[in-house]
Amino acid sequence: MLLVLVRHGPAGDRAAWSGQGRPDGERPLTEDGRKKTRRDMKGLRTQLPGLDLLAASPLLRARQTADILHKRFPRARRSERAELMPSAGPQEAARWLQTLKSRTVAAVGHEPHLSRLAALLLAGRREPFTLLKKGGVAIIAFPGACRPASGTLEALLPPKALRRLA
Repeated sequence: MLLVLVRHGPAGDRAAWSGQGRPDGERPLTEDGRKKTRRDMKGLRTQLPGLDLLAASPLLRARQTADILHKRFPRARRSERAELMPSAGPQEAARWLQTLKSRTVAAVGHEPHLSRLAALLLAGRREPFTLLKKGGVAIIAFPGACRPASGTLEALLPPKALRRLA
């Protein structure tokens, strides 16, 4: 299995959004965030032949990022997963990933959840050793099923690197 962890693109200011009494789950990508994310995902497309499954956190900014990614990989099946929410534990996401039969999976989510998940899948660690920037990507390969401490980091691509690949 090849797992592509994607952090959502730049979203509106959290404090300003909550100051308006709006739930964080409805905070969208900014216009500039959508533009940057489109360029980032164009760069990612040069690195992957395709996606079988595109899963996203139910939070709006992750779904919007997944929408942009889906335009680059229109044949990918779509799914929303609570296991990719920022409040979920990486073990929950790892258990879900272990059930998948898909060969190439993209998971769009949030920090620090995605970096904790990567640490678990790569080294069996609880604490992350890197953080994904907004719009950043980590590609992890597994010899078989996705299991903790069995992955190999194939690429860690910050947004600037993805834009250069576009």
